Amino acid sequence: MLHLICGPRLEEQELSKRPKHRQGNDTRAEARDRDLAAAALERLNHAQTEDGSLTLVAPDGERIDLPACVVALLKDCLQCIARGDTAKVVAVRAELSTFEAAALLGVSRPFLIMELEAGRLPFRLVGSHRRIALAALLRYKSAIDGRRHEALDELTREAQELGMGY
Repeated sequence: MLHLICGPRLEEQELSKRPKHRQGNDTRAEARDRDLAAAALERLNHAQTEDGSLTLVAPDGERIDLPACVVALLKDCLQCIARGDTAKVVAVRAELSTFEAAALLGVSRPFLIMELEAGRLPFRLVGSHRRIALAALLRYKSAIDGRRHEALDELTREAQELGMGY
């Protein structure tokens, strides 16, 4: 089973993995990607069959049938890109390295390792390398996102009470 992770624009760590022609501040290319994704999503919505599947036709005429679950994942991915977010598809049973997990969370690798060693996030060792289950990482991300939103709500309430214009 696959899972789509959709989030804000690529973190600095991820930029080094991008092809050279996509690095830097070329917002025209990113805007073009958003436009292409939106147009593709619109066409997919009209092209898929009643059961949600889709048939692609290759340039040589070969027909490629995509099951409904793949079409749904593709549509979700296109929606993320059309909004300007980053989309990453990973296997649900996947295990991530500390580098991959830190990038997904948007934190530094040293911070993630401190969280692992403190027992706030389960991991296993493969030789000397830490591996984090994607499901556990997503639960952790949901919990810290919830705490972050609660803290921001509290700060907003306090600012309003003090008449700071928020």
